[in-house]
Amino acid sequence: MLFRRKKAGFTLTEMVMVLAVMTVLLSISVAAFNSMLQSTGVEGSVRAIAGALSSARIKAMNDRREVNCGISVDGAIDYGFCFIYGDYNHKMQTRVMTRMMRRGETPTDIIPILKDWEADTYRPLVGSGTKTYFYGFIVGGKGSGHNTVQITGNSKSVLKMLTPGWEEAPATNSLVCILKETGDEKPDAAKLRYMISSDMLSGNWELLPESVDVDGTYFPITFAPDGGATFPYDHAVIRLRDLRSAGRTENNELRWEWRIVVARGSGRCTTSRIMPGDIDELCERDY
Repeated sequence: MLFRRKKAGFTLTEMVMVLAVMTVLLSISVAAFNSMLQSTGVEGSVRAIAGALSSARIKAMNDRREVNCGISVDGAIDYGFCFIYGDYNHKMQTRVMTRMMRRGETPTDIIPILKDWEADTYRPLVGSGTKTYFYGFIVGGKGSGHNTVQITGNSKSVLKMLTPGWEEAPATNSLVCILKETGDEKPDAAKLRYMISSDMLSGNWELLPESVDVDGTYFPITFAPDGGATFPYDHAVIRLRDLRSAGRTENNELRWEWRIVVARGSGRCTTSRIMPGDIDELCERDY
């Protein structure tokens, strides 16, 4: 007589235990994957910016000319360098130049390099069911990364800004990008995606990973034909952080996570992590 062996099955308890183990493993994997993405984002930006700085330095030496390495933001329809001047009706005026104002130049010297916009190019477009506004965003130099300000119009190279204006005002040679609203939403400074160029004159830009915040205070950085940087201080410090990780100090203040240091004399750059308690750890802006 033949006997058929009864097939073994899983009990309900065993199945529940297997599912529980799978759930734990999956949660660990997701956490590790998210951590990897965050690390890749900010570290990828560090590598991209450091590479652009090195390329700009080499290009300056090879081409025997000054080369500007700078940042911008995705979606910018125009950009230029600020020239802050005068006391027109008790208000500081912002004119925009096609390049940075050089040391020793006067307002008369920069007339040929001022932007030549048609009047009211960036005036709000309201009427007949349409509503479009333009905004200024400081991406490099003093005031960088703080907020977007609505443009009320322009007259040639002059940008007219909505009062009260910037949270931190730009200065001469700050780099301003002009953005056009998307739909009915004002451009959000926290959601702007940065771009880097090893030579702003070329017009070639590389998008940085999303959700990475860059301290653009020292941008653009200009390299001379001898390979050195031309800024008037010993070194420049570029700081970065991943907005998704939202790292904070012990006092619950936002902190920077990485730094790139550019030496003036040699023009060379080095990268390092910003450790808790470092003097340049604190992030001055909070979205």
